[in-house]
Amino acid sequence: MVNLSKLSKDELRATGFKNVSVAKNYIKDILKTKAQKYNKEELINKLTSEFNKFKNFGIDLNEANKTSKKAELTSKKAEISIKKGEQDLYDLTKGERDKIRNEIKSKIDCYHVIE
Repeated sequence: MVNLSKLSKDELRATGFKNVSVAKNYIKDILKTKAQKYNKEELINKLTSEFNKFKNFGIDLNEANKTSKKAELTSKKAEISIKKGEQDLYDLTKGERDKIRNEIKSKIDCYHVIE
């Protein structure tokens, strides 16, 4: 049984994948299996045949992985922006509440001074 990281760069390039992370994502996400299930030759043959299947359909798995990672990063940035916006809104409403409270206190203090 073999890990993807044990494949040399030449062996990996022969499969069609540009780097280990693309191949690892493909095995994990598309094939729903692990590289350790195969011996070295079986893994190379499996990756090559699967890569070529997608290539025949006009899908470049290397580009698809790059696009997927960009989308994932954009999604994370959007989530961070949303959380920041929610926090800013909470802080704004908290500030408005404090302002109203202070105005009410000052009016109450004015009435006490008049009496």
